[in-house]
Amino acid sequence: NAIELMPVNEFEGNESWGYNPSYHMAVDKYYGSKEDLKRFVETAHQMGFPVILDMVLNHAYGQNPMVKLYWDQGAGKPATDNPWFNQEHVGPYSWGYDFNHESKYTKDYIDRVNTFWLEEYHFDGYRFDFTKGFTQNGPNIDNYDADRIEILKRMADVIWDVDEKAYVILEHWGPANEENELGAYGMKMWKNRSYDYVPSGVGGNGGSFSGMDNEYFVQYFNSHDERRLSEHMLAEGISNGIYNVKDELIMLERTKMSVAFMLLVPGPKMIWQFDELAYDIHIDYNGRTGNKPLPWGNEGLGYYEDENRQYVYDVYAGLMKLRNTLGAE
Repeated sequence: NAIELMPVNEFEGNESWGYNPSYHMAVDKYYGSKEDLKRFVETAHQMGFPVILDMVLNHAYGQNPMVKLYWDQGAGKPATDNPWFNQEHVGPYSWGYDFNHESKYTKDYIDRVNTFWLEEYHFDGYRFDFTKGFTQNGPNIDNYDADRIEILKRMADVIWDVDEKAYVILEHWGPANEENELGAYGMKMWKNRSYDYVPSGVGGNGGSFSGMDNEYFVQYFNSHDERRLSEHMLAEGISNGIYNVKDELIMLERTKMSVAFMLLVPGPKMIWQFDELAYDIHIDYNGRTGNKPLPWGNEGLGYYEDENRQYVYDVYAGLMKLRNTLGAE
């Protein structure tokens, strides 16, 4: 019942997933105008869909003016007196230039960015990228970090002051005790379950379905970071006699089975675009972030004209109707 957009902030280049932002308060011109985006959000709201924005505030790239304002030309890095950015990355994970999340300048900037998209475009909340990086405690980055918890709670409080119903979803990948504490505070955690669904989908062993009923996990078996479950089945499916998971019809049936397991347990779930048609193109087709074939159109995959794919679509729709009906009761 909600739409989540990958980052639409101005990023470097034209074709990208958007996780290389430069201007956090600008709409990337490759997608269209800011008026187009506002119309999209307004139309979604008229149809009853909240719209969630994927926001990247762990880092920025070199076109960012705050990177440029305090820049060490000789070192090719942010200057040591940059009030927003660390000169070196904190911890082992690195993309672009690393925000100093303890800095008041960074906190003020983050609050302004988050307030802007809520007020100007009427987004209904955020999915924040790599929030485990919201820390200055590099050696402690994979362990419980009270400072990081405080930073994230403070950020969420400002968001909820603007919109008390706003979604705050974290791609945290942090320790369980952190995720429990943040979940109890009212945030949701991004939860990759591909490690569980892929083994069951292809017909093998492994994986675990523990914690499936955790209501602060946003669980999924596909996202932009994973190969499609249906593609895994076609590539790696196991056979037993005449039953072969690599057969497309069997793959489609097992896709229906997998989504039934996913949707019929409590808690929010995410459907990656075109999962409802058992999209099965490899993630690295035309490069990881390159354009993929569309399900529709003269040069597309013809999924909407394929009766068997439409059965998958109908199962998704039926399961969500059942889920919403049971939830309403």
